[in-house]
Amino acid sequence: MSQKKGPVIFIAAIFLGLILVPVFIFFGPGVGGGGSRAEQPPQHGGSARASDLEELARQARLLVSDRLAAALRRGEIDLETMGEFNRQLQRAEDLQSRGRGDQARAQFEQLIESAETELARFELADKARSLEASLSAQLAELAPLQSRFPNAYAATQSVFEEGKQALAQNAFSAAVDAFEETEERVQELAERGVAVVQQLLETGDARLKDLALEAASEAYEDALRIDAGNRKAIQGLEKVSALEGIQEEIAAIDLLIADGRLDAALRATEALLETRPDNPVLSDRRKSIRDLINARDFENLLAEADAAEERGDLVAAIDALEAALEIRADSSLVDRLRRIVEERRQIKLETTLGAAFARLQAADYPAARDLYREALSIDESSEEAQQGLERSARLLIAEVEFRENLEAAARTAEAGRFPLAATFFNRAMATRPSNLPETERERSLRQELEVQSEQVTVTIRSDNRTFVSIIGVLPPEQFRTKELSVFPDVYKVRGTRRGEADVEIELRVNAREGPKTITVTNR
Repeated sequence: MSQKKGPVIFIAAIFLGLILVPVFIFFGPGVGGGGSRAEQPPQHGGSARASDLEELARQARLLVSDRLAAALRRGEIDLETMGEFNRQLQRAEDLQSRGRGDQARAQFEQLIESAETELARFELADKARSLEASLSAQLAELAPLQSRFPNAYAATQSVFEEGKQALAQNAFSAAVDAFEETEERVQELAERGVAVVQQLLETGDARLKDLALEAASEAYEDALRIDAGNRKAIQGLEKVSALEGIQEEIAAIDLLIADGRLDAALRATEALLETRPDNPVLSDRRKSIRDLINARDFENLLAEADAAEERGDLVAAIDALEAALEIRADSSLVDRLRRIVEERRQIKLETTLGAAFARLQAADYPAARDLYREALSIDESSEEAQQGLERSARLLIAEVEFRENLEAAARTAEAGRFPLAATFFNRAMATRPSNLPETERERSLRQELEVQSEQVTVTIRSDNRTFVSIIGVLPPEQFRTKELSVFPDVYKVRGTRRGEADVEIELRVNAREGPKTITVTNR
């Protein structure tokens, strides 16, 4: 045997060992030279010690065949080291099979300790490599801070390089320590970056408010150099872009606002928005002006309510307070309104009943129902309110049924099922409240159903051998040509002939399309 074949045989022996380890695990130490379990001499210490030894053996085999073998495949350990672990396992198993329990136990324990130490080293190496990759990406993201915090960034980079050097020298523990220190420094840098970005955003907002667009743009761009995805900085630049070319107009609007001429400011803003409908700054400005107008109107309405209550015009006071509450919810106003309503309960009752009756006449049944309920909450003994509530509820139910049937009529008419559509339409008309105004849809549907109420001539051609039938219209019959007068609808025409597959044709008859001709044959 030449010397060149020696390493090859050695490597093959190691891989053969890796293959055989699972076999040992499966069949146990009883297979092989050790004989059956029953033939082995009893071990000192009884069944408990034997069970402990079996567990140690199982752990050792699993470490070698599973975790160490996986490490070998990943290249984390070399063949020589793996071969040594296999030899230790074989020696321990040989001792176990020969009944030398104490020696086998010591060998297994030594193997497990060595393997776990080696695996822990691999885990430390993995952690170090993972930290290196993560920190490399984080430092790249923080690179824009290098010019602002050169010393802190350089110190962080220096510790990171120490960790990389330790990792390159397989000093994994030192590498992890250096990388963890780098993590802390990176976190500090990131927090300082957040503070800088916040300061830049505040500067940009202030310059934007002063219409100093260039300075605002620089502040927002500086913020984006540090935090490329910062939404507020992006929005700030969008506002800068939106303000370009209209600084004078915005300044004029701001002057109107400062002078209290809010309505004029709103008109000027809306006029500007007509030329720039998608301008976010103008939209925000319009909203803020409307908020100011609402606040002004709210205060004016409160003053009106005060004056009306002072002169005894409680109806006007109620109206003013209700209008104020439409602008802004305020619990103190609600309490005040309740007090005035209690004083003038009958006035409110009459006003509410009048409004409810108006809604009823206008066929706004949900609003009428709610107003009658409100009237009953004022005076639960009011017969008018009770009768109005019952009537509005009945009409609301009738309106719902009417609209559902009308919708069903429209759907079936669109599907060509005109007789069924007419049925739904008639049901709708039967439940239609008398004071409900006719809609354009109702009118057009009525006209369409009138058009579709006329019969249409349908000519059917066949081969005089096929039995042709239409359910409810034509019994099975053989012919060459047949004319029928049918109402517009969707029909199923069937052709039947002995020895041939049945055919079925959908026949859509529409009065607007006029007479139709179809051919029905099984061939």
